Amino acid sequence: MIGSTELQLILSTGVCVLAIALSWRGILEPKSLNFYQLIMLFVGIFFGLGSWTAFIYGSFSLPTEPVLILFETYLIIALYILALKLAERLSVTTISPAVPYYNNPFSIISGFYRYSLISWQPIVAVACCIWLLRIFLGMRFGLWFSGSAKSEVMLNMPYSLVVLRQISIIMMLGCHIWAAGSFWSSVRTSTKYTAAILLATEFFWAFMQGRRLIIMWVVFILFGFFASGRKLSAKYILTFLVVMFFIVNFLFPFFLSVRAAKTSRYSHYQDTFKGFSSSVVYAYKNFQRSSKKMNRENMQNRPLGLYRFIAQICEKSENTAPMFGSALLRSLVMSVPSAIVPAKRKLLHTEQHIQQHYNLDLTDSAITWPAMGSADFGVLGGFLAGIIVGSLIFIIAWWSQSILRRHPLISLALVGGLISNLIQVEEGPSTWWTLCRNIIVIMAVAKGLDIFNISKGRAE
Repeated sequence: MIGSTELQLILSTGVCVLAIALSWRGILEPKSLNFYQLIMLFVGIFFGLGSWTAFIYGSFSLPTEPVLILFETYLIIALYILALKLAERLSVTTISPAVPYYNNPFSIISGFYRYSLISWQPIVAVACCIWLLRIFLGMRFGLWFSGSAKSEVMLNMPYSLVVLRQISIIMMLGCHIWAAGSFWSSVRTSTKYTAAILLATEFFWAFMQGRRLIIMWVVFILFGFFASGRKLSAKYILTFLVVMFFIVNFLFPFFLSVRAAKTSRYSHYQDTFKGFSSSVVYAYKNFQRSSKKMNRENMQNRPLGLYRFIAQICEKSENTAPMFGSALLRSLVMSVPSAIVPAKRKLLHTEQHIQQHYNLDLTDSAITWPAMGSADFGVLGGFLAGIIVGSLIFIIAWWSQSILRRHPLISLALVGGLISNLIQVEEGPSTWWTLCRNIIVIMAVAKGLDIFNISKGRAE
């Protein structure tokens, strides 16, 4: 008889195979990879290979789960992926021809290629302003390191700074895409140096902010490579494998060591840069002794977190009614500025709202769209969540194209924000609503001051 561990590995493999099969064309021809295929791939990797990662790092065993809960959980994930595929087909055959500005199929590479519409001078100006803001917020509020943007810190910040910080995050994604594309392209040396410096500084910032941003940095570099028109060769493939080996086997464990040192040994520094630098020095000196064990424990537990939240909801739903849209509504409310809805400060976040409804322990858990869908509508909620995400992908992609001629950097930032949400599977629905909110704010500022209507000529 198949045990719980074997069954979970079979089901997770099936989810991964399903995601790969539905996005196969984009894998074979990266230049045609679209947003729908990208999210299906990352959902398959996170939910499919996550169990295998935990299995390998967990001495070849997984926590025991009831058979029916396993089937129900992975059915929700599979329905989510199938709904994304349906949304892709609908956008290609039905909706796209009727919508202006929408060039279908809308590949990621065509979005990245917009870097060629922007010269380096405005990129440098925007990036310098953003770094000045980062330094000010770090020195004033301690927003240096991963996990420092706690809710109590953000609530104590002036609302104008909160808005500026959100705008800076989106705009820097546009600068990041520009740098990734320009670095690989056949442009003048000055532009290449500018792109290289920007990529280097963003890599440093990504390390400070966490592993998800490091992954996003690598993804942007890859898409920038394909957008430049370069062809894969053995040299590039070998370089990529070496870089990934360094990131997975050194950089990720080192980041965990720094975070542990900052949390325990140097917690008295609070979230200051001195605390971060001291943690880096301590982690470097004690890297070999502590990092391997810490990395093993993290890789054993973290990959199961996304799956486990859905499984807990499935277990509790046997005796608890669904939320019927309450979780989705809460995610929307949490993205509305507190200046408009001040009462939201007293509300539980979406994941804790779900935990409270299903009598689960209130913890800071990562919430995914399948988890929110299952909490609201049970098994079919996974499919409904996929339709919602598919619709948001279409709207944001259309939006980014519609503003391309007048605001190319904002268009590029919108592409970056969309890709960021697609590859960070554990980012919840509130992140998507927040992206839309931030772009609305940026567009309002651009319309009022016309400060982002930058050069549309080709980069030098």
